[in-house]
Amino acid sequence: MEAGECSLHDSRIIHGAAPNTSPYRRCGYTMRYFSTEALVYPDKNPGFKVWLARGKNIAGTKFVNE
Repeated sequence: MEAGECSLHDSRIIHGAAPNTSPYRRCGYTMRYFSTEALVYPDKNPGFKVWLARGKNIAGTKFVNE
């Protein structure tokens, strides 16, 4: 990929990239969406922050922005 480009993947697709041999840092970002009916257990996911994008908090997950 060229500088400034991005690639989107479904979480079920195996993908990879060649090693970064440039002097510049390569950056990755992961975003996952799931139903507000799913409960995130903070004790099993330490440091895991969850934001409510839209909808009603059905399961009672602790959202950062709620």
